Amino acid sequence: MYLFYENLFSDETIEKLSAFLGIPPRPGDFSQKVFEGTPRKLRPRLKQDLRAFLDDEYVFAEQRFGSDLPDAWRKHDAAMSGDADREMQRGYVS
Repeated sequence: MYLFYENLFSDETIEKLSAFLGIPPRPGDFSQKVFEGTPRKLRPRLKQDLRAFLDDEYVFAEQRFGSDLPDAWRKHDAAMSGDADREMQRGYVS
């Protein structure tokens, strides 16, 4: 079973995880965020360098998980790449 952090905090995911583990599901309280990070803006050049460095991981995740990949990953990938043709081919932007 594969789970993504972005999808973990929902009753549906907890039910799937509980079924996988063979335990009864318990309702979760997802109203409070604990240790939430602070978004930061990256300098454009650093953003490009990081995207290039992580390209193999993004390609693997896209190929392995396809439509199960969280929307946030697709949006992040498209924003980081800066390559409109590639974004269109992957269906990230319309």
